[in-house]
Amino acid sequence: DCMDKGPNQVSSLVDCLIHWRTVEKAMMADLTKAYQAIKTGEKELHLRRIVYRKDPGTGWEDYGYTRATFGDLAAGLLLEAAKRRAAAEGEQLDPLVAKQLRENVYVDNICGGGSPEEVKRMVGEEGDKGTLHKILETCGMKLKFVAVLGDKRQEVAEMLGGRVLGLGYNLAEDKISLSIPLQYHNKGRARQKEMMKLDLRELEEIRNRRRTFTRREELSLVMGVFDPLGLLSPVLLQGKLLLRRLYGQDDIGWYTDLPLEEKQSWAAWLEEVAQGAEVSMERAVRPPGALGNPMVVGFSDASVSAMCGMIFVVWPMSNGPAVTRLLLAKVRVTPVSGYSVPRAELQAVVIMSR
Repeated sequence: DCMDKGPNQVSSLVDCLIHWRTVEKAMMADLTKAYQAIKTGEKELHLRRIVYRKDPGTGWEDYGYTRATFGDLAAGLLLEAAKRRAAAEGEQLDPLVAKQLRENVYVDNICGGGSPEEVKRMVGEEGDKGTLHKILETCGMKLKFVAVLGDKRQEVAEMLGGRVLGLGYNLAEDKISLSIPLQYHNKGRARQKEMMKLDLRELEEIRNRRRTFTRREELSLVMGVFDPLGLLSPVLLQGKLLLRRLYGQDDIGWYTDLPLEEKQSWAAWLEEVAQGAEVSMERAVRPPGALGNPMVVGFSDASVSAMCGMIFVVWPMSNGPAVTRLLLAKVRVTPVSGYSVPRAELQAVVIMSR
């Protein structure tokens, strides 16, 4: 109650992922006990006290924290200040590491990289600490692990966990994996949450009205998909359009079983999603053999039902035609009240420019 949370200084998740996709050689790292690496002073010592005794035969003693902890309101701001302090201290040693510490670290997750030579300098070689380790040590922070593209060690892949900031990632192949899990939170009136999963058998029961399927379940299925870069937008759009059809129908509540026609439409789409294979795409938007600087191309389109904006990166190649890679996308459905096509087209341009 005595602490001030302070301004939000956490880097943008989307910005971190975009930068991670633009580097030639990816480097992922994680800070170990990031909050507890920040020492606090004498004044902060008395903000949190613990009464503790080692065994029943000894007296009680008062203890205070000398470091920041995860539960502190100001912990997020303190961590960002510590990272920026480390970046300032290491500016002369390695400007690239300093820049990435300021802009490309999401809480305690580092998503950076560069050319093979730059990554080698940052990570270092066996027995020799790289500039990333040295700069972090100036502020008492240490790395839990560092994963670099091409690292074939099984323990490194296990620590990475096959994900980077929530996106599926294959370290060996340098590819992003995309899928839509058919799971949702079943939140009842008692506000108890339970993770539920759908399979083909349950979808068939929904289609034949042997299982209830509510508006709340639909919303949780569609909105529960983590897709910060919009790479799954073409698949999710159909679910959003089905969801929009329910708005304005006052007789369909959050816990009301849907009409048969709606349930069959949802079952058909979800069955198509369930039977679809996991999609993989290249992490790096710069292909091997690219020349010079790329051209950034924005594309927008709209109809009476939906609007979209996309950003592509086009690279001239030394051995053939130009290569185009999708960097970012966003799709929105039009309001229930309706848009004219010209208005939707203009709104799509706004989405693309943003």
